[in-house]
Amino acid sequence: MSRYDRIETGAVGSRFHVRRMLTGGCVAAIILLGRTFAFGAEYADSVGTFTLPYDETLWSITGDGDGDFSVACRPEACRGVVAACSGSRVWVPVASVRRLISGFDAEDTARAVIEGLAAEKASSEKERAQSGAASDAADVPPEAVKPYTLARTRSGHPFYESEYRVSFNGRVTRFLSFSTGARSHSIAIVCHVPEDQLATWRPHFDALIGGFKPAPDPFWLRWLAYIGL
Repeated sequence: MSRYDRIETGAVGSRFHVRRMLTGGCVAAIILLGRTFAFGAEYADSVGTFTLPYDETLWSITGDGDGDFSVACRPEACRGVVAACSGSRVWVPVASVRRLISGFDAEDTARAVIEGLAAEKASSEKERAQSGAASDAADVPPEAVKPYTLARTRSGHPFYESEYRVSFNGRVTRFLSFSTGARSHSIAIVCHVPEDQLATWRPHFDALIGGFKPAPDPFWLRWLAYIGL
């Protein structure tokens, strides 16, 4: 398991979900992600909560059957760049998308993300010190670059996104945290890439998240949404 798979990530409506994972190993106004690419495959959540189309020449996606999944860049496409995403889903009882989005605590979630990044950075620095390696050339403490803001996928599904930066062993990494909900589940996806590669890879991350498709809600969830819950 990589360092990025151990960091915690934000999730809609549940700090418990925040404490499950933040990966990069994981987007002031409502925006529409309109960028597209050639979708060649589709990841289907194991319990039918959502699907995620993706460019199979660029990504491979695997799931563990329990709600966690990983998005890895294919070596021939990455060409040495560490770019990846991880995701998870957590069941939230009797929760419509409206309730999950309106109940999202941006400040609390961001605080949990920063705490997770700080803990992982401290662990990384301890490992480096024990190995006798040189000190961190670019010592950047975890910080929020962009607060959680509301956005929408290409189909109009709402989600929250935020952005963070931190250095590990002299390399500054950007983390992009995406949080949404579907079929009474909170869903978090976090992507990461070296900061000097962000301009190249951000469009790929946006296109991936922009293709997120929730499964149709069952009748009882549609009824909750109808009455404003």
